[in-house]
Amino acid sequence: MGLRGPAPKPENKRPEYHVFQEDIAPPPGTPAKTRKLFERLVAENRAANVSIRQVDAQLYADLADLMLRRDTTDDDQLFLAYGRQISNIRALLCIGPRNRVRAGVPAKVEKKTESPALRILAFAKQQG
Repeated sequence: MGLRGPAPKPENKRPEYHVFQEDIAPPPGTPAKTRKLFERLVAENRAANVSIRQVDAQLYADLADLMLRRDTTDDDQLFLAYGRQISNIRALLCIGPRNRVRAGVPAKVEKKTESPALRILAFAKQQG
């Protein structure tokens, strides 16, 4: 406490985040099933206002391919390995609310699908 009262609290402002929204296409020779999943993953990130660049197209294609492989494998070891690779790529591309928050990207989540942790944080902010 200073001579003129309590010191002002610093504001917790996040740095400005510039979003690159490029139209990206899957790499040449991508199978139809993988292409459909590729487009869905890109649309998910575009809706969440995450940067989308052509240089990430191969990562999106790899992610779609791994997701299809994981869904069709019978081997438990392969299933787990694909799952680890998928989570690593999803983190790189900021797919999913948790990964977006970790990357400092505002996570646009509807109220009915909001995670309990985000609700607790919002409640704590309201309480001051």
